[in-house]
Amino acid sequence: MPRFTFKYKLLKTSARLSGARRKLSGSADELREKYRSSSHTINFLEKAWNPALEYERRLEHGLLTSRLMHKDSTMALMYIPGSDMLQYPAASYYNLYEELALKTHRDVIIPYYPLCIDCSMNESMDAIYSTYKLLLREYSSKNVAVAGCGAGGNLALALVSHINAMAENLSMPDKLYVSSPEMCIYSQEERRRAEQLDKTDIYIPARWLDAYRDIIANGRELPLYMPYPQLGDYSGLKEAYVCFADSEVLYAMCGSLVSRMESAGVNVTLEVGYGMFHGYPVLNRTRECNPGHANMIAFLTDRNYYINSALMKTLV
Repeated sequence: MPRFTFKYKLLKTSARLSGARRKLSGSADELREKYRSSSHTINFLEKAWNPALEYERRLEHGLLTSRLMHKDSTMALMYIPGSDMLQYPAASYYNLYEELALKTHRDVIIPYYPLCIDCSMNESMDAIYSTYKLLLREYSSKNVAVAGCGAGGNLALALVSHINAMAENLSMPDKLYVSSPEMCIYSQEERRRAEQLDKTDIYIPARWLDAYRDIIANGRELPLYMPYPQLGDYSGLKEAYVCFADSEVLYAMCGSLVSRMESAGVNVTLEVGYGMFHGYPVLNRTRECNPGHANMIAFLTDRNYYINSALMKTLV
């Protein structure tokens, strides 16, 4: 049993006392209206905070991206932001983007796709797919990685299925990293398990996953692989790193997702954080998150993973 730090315990207590889960309470229509005003704001940088990087803002073929660029890198990481597809990332997230750029020596590209305020995930996916196609004109596919957390993880997984569905002979990304990807409940067993985990998840209530399905559909029909990544087509993808916390409701879909990916021939590395919380490797807010954060960076740079058996456990 791991010994958790005071800061970790304080974070979980604060999340409960502040009602973090209430941010996701309400119907899809109520949540759209709640986030409508903030959805018009995109936080851009004036320049990169670290002088080793150059910051660019590009608008190409109607696709808006931010980029943190090296002078000599031939490798890229498309990091897909999440925020439940209701708002764009906060300015503080550029700390993560710069760290990823510096530590992986990849150019980091952040796509600003249409949010599901007035659009559906179909339009979001079209923008992600088109941005990925543009990247393949600049970088070799063997040098392109895709990553995302939460809803961004959902979009990263859906991109692989979308490449297969579009059948344009597009190369797959060399690496795929997802942390706590948002996934809707498909089976009764997943729902039973999600309702059990509802007692331990400090950020996401199980009922949110039904509202999330309505948000990303927005009254339109979606391919099944968009709300249900556990039904996706991952053929052609060679390597993926998948991470969940064992205390989050999304862990209920972990087994079906990993099985689906492995049945398609994907070499999947699974990390499950014992007693951790949604998106912990990306958020990296306490010492307990450090091993998962280090694993994310190691995977994207082909280094050996940092394993801490007190904090990690295998899927059961």
